[in-house]
Amino acid sequence: SLSSRGVRVAPSAVWPAWCRVAVIMAVALLAGLQASLSDLKPALQAELNLVAADHPSLALGLGWSGAGVTLGLAAGNVTLPGQPSRPARADDRFLFGSGTKPFTAVAVLRLVEAGALSLSDLVAGHVDEVLGRANGTSVAALYGAEAAAALTVGHLLRMQSGLPDFDTRDLDATILADGRGVWPPYAILRAAAAQSPQLHFAPGTRTEYSSTNYVLAGLVLLAHSPQAGGDWRRLDLFSLAIPPARRAAYANLRFVNDAPISSVATVAGASSFIPGQVTPIWEQSGGVLGWTCGNMAASALDVARFYRDLLVEGVLLRPPSVATMQQFHLLDFGWDKGGIYYGAGLMIEQIEQPVSNHHFAPPDFGQWGAYMGHGGDTYGFLSEQGIIGRLGNASFSVVANTDGLYTIATRTMACRVIAAAAKALLSEEVDLHCEP
Repeated sequence: SLSSRGVRVAPSAVWPAWCRVAVIMAVALLAGLQASLSDLKPALQAELNLVAADHPSLALGLGWSGAGVTLGLAAGNVTLPGQPSRPARADDRFLFGSGTKPFTAVAVLRLVEAGALSLSDLVAGHVDEVLGRANGTSVAALYGAEAAAALTVGHLLRMQSGLPDFDTRDLDATILADGRGVWPPYAILRAAAAQSPQLHFAPGTRTEYSSTNYVLAGLVLLAHSPQAGGDWRRLDLFSLAIPPARRAAYANLRFVNDAPISSVATVAGASSFIPGQVTPIWEQSGGVLGWTCGNMAASALDVARFYRDLLVEGVLLRPPSVATMQQFHLLDFGWDKGGIYYGAGLMIEQIEQPVSNHHFAPPDFGQWGAYMGHGGDTYGFLSEQGIIGRLGNASFSVVANTDGLYTIATRTMACRVIAAAAKALLSEEVDLHCEP
């Protein structure tokens, strides 16, 4: 009742008739909302349990923030080297791979808000000193004079640099075979620069998904982090991305540089990047994740909370900065060309897309199955996260500790979460053709 919530209710005899009707309607609506919210948790847990039942060796995490409720859920089992298996917990920390990129973008934009740099600044002007001191190189030496003269910080965040992606099958195999070797960002950048051509297109002319952009964005952050002393291992991405007033809300959010992954994650991953071999992901150095393009460990709830804070509550960045992140361009070169819109650290994806001539149609954020956030596919882990426009901009995150079953996070978990939430909250049956 209203009175039980601390709202004083005057005797109905002194209220006008229209006011009494309004209160009755409000109470009825509130009761309906509470009923639908009470349906949401078991509905989402049931979907998570169904996926776990199909894959009992996996650990799964789900975070939800919106429609008046915040949820952290888990299913499956966690098995760490040398330890007995245990049920997965809602506070377990998984690796999120490219789910790190929005955090890196927010950190850069917070520097822009502080007046430390501009998105139109040349990257070389910020990172050449760090590159020269630490590794004896420069943007021009790595990628050529054209890149040095034209590549801006904004190009990095918007995936418009033209720099090839370091993430190739050959490098994946080398990194995973290296076991516990440390992979500093300079080694990652040199691997990208060794490809031919060094630039796929002139900076700013096209949009191509390349994680190399966010390694360089990390060096931009490092150049503006005096406490790190130019040492990539000491970069504090958490403090750069999350304002002081909000840090206590992210109890399970971690970023790993060169330390073992086991120092930040509570769940080990299983990687199938090397054909015919499953590589446990636990004792490797955090550097294998590509540093600031993939080094985040968190609970699914922390990640869902981040999107709520960023895109709905507006407590991480000022509105113009959030608007910058939402200036989307369709990928028109390379991986998933024509299938994803990319902004500045945010992407729009759609689970169920019309297909014509074997090409995905561009996603439509106004349609069911679409969400604005960022996917993650890294060694041993898959995740999808963002806000769902059709559900009142509720935010979600789903994560699994495998990279060998790509549909687990992308088409199965995310798809079933959206469909289940639509039914629980709106009593709407949404057919997204979710896979079993």
